[in-house]
Amino acid sequence: MKYFHNAPCYERPDGKGWERIWFPDGPGEVRLEDVELAESDGEVVLAEESVRAVWSAFAQTGAFQVGNMPRVAPRREWVGFDF
Repeated sequence: MKYFHNAPCYERPDGKGWERIWFPDGPGEVRLEDVELAESDGEVVLAEESVRAVWSAFAQTGAFQVGNMPRVAPRREWVGFDF
């Protein structure tokens, strides 16, 4: 890890340079009302398995397939803060 312009950075494992560490102290405080899912006509707008598959593919490849970006953020447990 190195600091560039007072920002902590790590060297990317793919050899493409340095990347900023956006949350160097780990995840911040989360309020439940900030992460609750929106509802549409009484149904939650999240198809759990399809969203999981899209975010899993993104984590492996670093990119979304064309036209396959989900409308919801990844679940908190799918996000890593360990560098």
